[in-house]
Amino acid sequence: MTKDKLRDAALTYHSQGRPGKIEVVPTKPYSSQRDLSLAYSPGVAEPCLAIKEDPEIPIMHDDQHGTAIISACGLLNALELNGKKIDDIRIVVNGAGAAAISCTRLYMALGAQPGNIVMLDSKGVINTRRGDLNDRKKPFATSRPINTLEEAMKGADMFLGLSVGNVLTPEMLLTMNSDPIVFALANPDPEIAYETAMATRDDLIFATGRSDYPNQINNVLGFPYIFRGALDVQATCINEEMKIAKVARENQISLEGMEIVNMVAVAVIDAIVDENIRVKKLTRTL
Repeated sequence: MTKDKLRDAALTYHSQGRPGKIEVVPTKPYSSQRDLSLAYSPGVAEPCLAIKEDPEIPIMHDDQHGTAIISACGLLNALELNGKKIDDIRIVVNGAGAAAISCTRLYMALGAQPGNIVMLDSKGVINTRRGDLNDRKKPFATSRPINTLEEAMKGADMFLGLSVGNVLTPEMLLTMNSDPIVFALANPDPEIAYETAMATRDDLIFATGRSDYPNQINNVLGFPYIFRGALDVQATCINEEMKIAKVARENQISLEGMEIVNMVAVAVIDAIVDENIRVKKLTRTL
């Protein structure tokens, strides 16, 4: 499906029925893979982009930006533990959907080097030799002569999984650099099971998207607070600077063991002020 056709199909899909996807019963069709691709990634991004054209509405796509913010917080915390620097580490991103691309972009905004990042989709490594890449994937194509996840994992410092379960093997894990970081965020089954990963290496920093394992990385930990900050001052947008401010503040707070709700909201407000983001005129109510 071309980008223009995806956009038109996604906007048509989300305009059907009442706003939102679910009430007591589903309000939109979801019986096929095509329906799901319009309802969620990548199609769900198109209504967000369309709504964003209204300059009065702050927009944040939770699956993309919420995941990016929380995983970036986790990455910075992990780097504090293993003593590595974000601009030095080699990162493997397994998955090339909206969330994976958003995470990768935020990592680069925080200092990760594009040349140190390898992204994979369902066909393997996104590299410059492939002729089937769409406009969303082309910026992440590597010139390295590798094609498979197994090849990409050799010497990697971090693995970010936003794909499918059980694609990362213990053998691949053993080829990573010392003190590796693995965020296996596929649900319900992560890219490698927690028990398997922890039994494979004792220098591993490991997280999943599940609440029943240690170190959960989930977008629900992020979006309430960035919206709280934006709504408190009635900001008209949510931009990259606000996301980075939240990453930096939540990273500091998690290291200090402080309660995060109000502190992160304040960090977002500070970013709004620093960047002169336009806000709606506030009126006093009794």
